[in-house]
Amino acid sequence: MRNTQFSNNLIKVENALGISKEIIFDKSKNIDSVEARDLLFYLCRKQHMRASTILGFCQKLGFNTHISQITRATQKMESKMSKDNMWNILVKDL
Repeated sequence: MRNTQFSNNLIKVENALGISKEIIFDKSKNIDSVEARDLLFYLCRKQHMRASTILGFCQKLGFNTHISQITRATQKMESKMSKDNMWNILVKDL
């Protein structure tokens, strides 16, 4: 069930931002990659997915991260949403 949720969220982020999962999980700190990951992690956490579960799915896709980055990404998205209504609209549409 969680695998399906993660996959669906990944597809939603790919479609909404117009980028591939290869770019989302690129190890660079490119703003497009970072914001896409932040959004993905936020969507998963809002569906009550544990950070350790998200971490496991990322590792299966070849992206090594840490639970602290997943937590920080969620906080960054909440901050972005409070400052920029565009993010609220995007998340609501997803």
